[in-house]
Amino acid sequence: MRAILTLAGLTLKEAARRRVFLAAALVAGLFVVFAFLPMPIRTGPLVGLTMDEARDTTGKVFAWMGCGTIKFFASVLAVTLAAGSITAEVERGVLSTIVPKPLARWQIYLGKWLGLLTLLAVSVAVWGGLLAWGIWRQTGTFHPRLFCGVLAAALFPLLFTTLTLFFSSFATSALSAGLALIAAGVALAEDTLLLLSRPFFLDSPTLATLSRVVGCIVPLGRMNHWITRGLDGAGRDVTAFPLFNPNGPGEAAVATTQGDMVYILVYIAAFLALGLVIFQRRDL
Repeated sequence: MRAILTLAGLTLKEAARRRVFLAAALVAGLFVVFAFLPMPIRTGPLVGLTMDEARDTTGKVFAWMGCGTIKFFASVLAVTLAAGSITAEVERGVLSTIVPKPLARWQIYLGKWLGLLTLLAVSVAVWGGLLAWGIWRQTGTFHPRLFCGVLAAALFPLLFTTLTLFFSSFATSALSAGLALIAAGVALAEDTLLLLSRPFFLDSPTLATLSRVVGCIVPLGRMNHWITRGLDGAGRDVTAFPLFNPNGPGEAAVATTQGDMVYILVYIAAFLALGLVIFQRRDL
């Protein structure tokens, strides 16, 4: 365990050398700018809401959008960092000098994985805190459940770090990033296919089945639904609006189950294990 922690620390130092913290700081700056943007909330009475209700609704919309912003930038950062963490060091000859030392390859792999996740976890925590502060400053509302939504959003960098590191165990940096982005693109089709399969669109059981298959290949849709479940009353998921939702106002378009979370965690563990196996066999 000590070797893994040491390599995790070295991974963090390498990230600092590459000025990765500047990218995280830029994203944090976006949340700070949001907190100071002039956003007078005056539309409440126009849509039949009191000002307090308008502030509360606006805060919930900001919470959902903020969690979406966090998951997006955390995923991009995860792909960027993990894509070159194995292959780039193999090409530079760094790993060939580390492997002969009394370190197992699985320790190197897990050390890098843990180091990347530590950096991303700190970034998500800071962004989540700034989001909560920005919403409070703009609307005067605060819902502790917001942090459950942020925690669910952290599943995205966890998955993309694991998936991209797996690709990096056998592919070049560019290909690793490309494969991770392709996986994300495939996953984006899940909710779209489900929406099109509804009776008020194409009413197609085939599209519904295809949506479930896509959700199994890359479970980003399941993680999105867990953000909604985490936020609970602190966020307003656009899929809960009647235009998108056949289940009725206020209900999630897709039910979220404990089994979804089990599948997500098993999926991540499986790709972590596959990456370890491939890295054990790779020529350095």
